[in-house]
This record gives sequence, structure tokens and C-alpha cells, in this order.
Amino acid sequence: TVALGPASPNSQLREAGTAFGYTLAQFRLTAANAAIGVTGLNLTSGGSGDFVNHLDPATGVQLYADNGNGVFDAGLDTLLYSGAGVTGLNVCNFTSTLNVNNSSSADVWVRLNVLASAGGSTPETFRLVVLSTSDVSVVGGVTVLFGTPTPDSNTLGVVTFNIATFTPNNGPQVGGTAITITGSGFTLPFTCT
Repeated sequence: TVALGPASPNSQLREAGTAFGYTLAQFRLTAANAAIGVTGLNLTSGGSGDFVNHLDPATGVQLYADNGNGVFDAGLDTLLYSGAGVTGLNVCNFTSTLNVNNSSSADVWVRLNVLASAGGSTPETFRLVVLSTSDVSVVGGVTVLFGTPTPDSNTLGVVTFNIATFTPNNGPQVGGTAITITGSGFTLPFTCT
């Protein structure tokens, strides 16, 4: 089975303007009845994000095999795939077969390397999903099933936030004066202190 792993990150909104790496999902691959070899995953892009121009052209999408501790760490986990992001189907053929022993699981971390140019006043969003069981490449005649929850990442939002005006810029310190803030990237819930 292939499912969303228990340590998969929640949806998050990040501020634009700086390049960053982000763990988008943890997919759990579980073997039953026999050991299996997984040779790749096809991930379908979703959201409003520009996978071609707003992800790193060489390392935009990366997949890592977890070392067994359930926490992403590029220094300890094994890089299985690294390539440019694609709008539509991201074909991620592993550099080496990921072996999953019978009656056990292996976790794959899905990472995005986002460029500083990503984002907008309305958040640009990124998701990746294993859309069909045929998107899991396995050695031999293995039947692939979806587990629960299905292998659909949470959403990364990248927003361009700025304040253009703040009026009035002075006034009484207690009540009675309305404050108007204009700019971009204000998404609910929004708190101003």
C-alpha cells in the first residue's frame, strides 16, 4: 500500500522573497505477503503554483528514503530522486531500488526547493499527489493499493506580503481612531498587534 505517512507536515503558508527548502509530504509504502522493490513514484502537481518557474530548475522536486527515525534529515536520509518541477506529471524514477521488507514499511519524504521569485499577493499553492496506484513503480507483478489517508500532500502556500500604507501614523493611544492598513498578502486569519 501507499499512503500519507503519520509525520507528514500540515499545510503551511510561507512568506515569499527568499529561496527555501520545504518538506511537503511523507508517503508510507507498506509491504504485505512479500518483500517488494519500489523503483519510482509519479507525482501529479496541484494548486496554483508554477512548478516550472518557481521551483529550482535542478532540484525543485526531491524524494528521500527515510533512515527509519521518522524525521526528515538530508544528511541521514537517502536521496532517491532530484529534478526540476513539472506542471502535471512529475516522473520520479529512483536512482536505486527502495526495498521494503515483508510486513514492514518504508517512508519517502517529498521535498520542494522553492525559488525566491515564488509567491503572489494571493498565495501561490503547491501540492503533489500519487493520483493512481499505477503511479507507483514496483518490481515484478505486485498489486499496489492505496492506504488511508491517501497519498496526497498537504498544501504549501507562498505569499508576497507587504504594507503599502498605515493610517493614521499617529493619534490617541486609547480607542476612537480607526486604523487602515493597505498592502498585499493579507490572508485570513490575520492578526495585527
